[in-house]
Amino acid sequence: MVERHTAENTLRALDLERFFAPASVAIIGASVTEGSPAAGMTKFMLKWADQAANPTIYLVNPNRETIAGLPCYKSMDDVPVPVDLCAILVNDIFPAVEAAIRNRSHYAIVF
Repeated sequence: MVERHTAENTLRALDLERFFAPASVAIIGASVTEGSPAAGMTKFMLKWADQAANPTIYLVNPNRETIAGLPCYKSMDDVPVPVDLCAILVNDIFPAVEAAIRNRSHYAIVF
């Protein structure tokens, strides 16, 4: 007879405030390239940040020094603090998710 072990289904405490009202947001794949979906989402998120609780924004793009007057980090490994939320705007999501995990980001959204 095969013995089956099941994990108890319990919810861990979640800090949903960090998700819905993050104090810091990293935009991985931030862009201003006209016509690209990432540029539209970057513009939208920067506008949202101005209207929301004004979170600290970390733009991640290895090909740019700045976007919209904000500095760009080459990778999430260069972002100096864990962020509350990562917005992932790149096609190859797995390295971006792994970088968010290394950064100890609390949440990530893949667009």
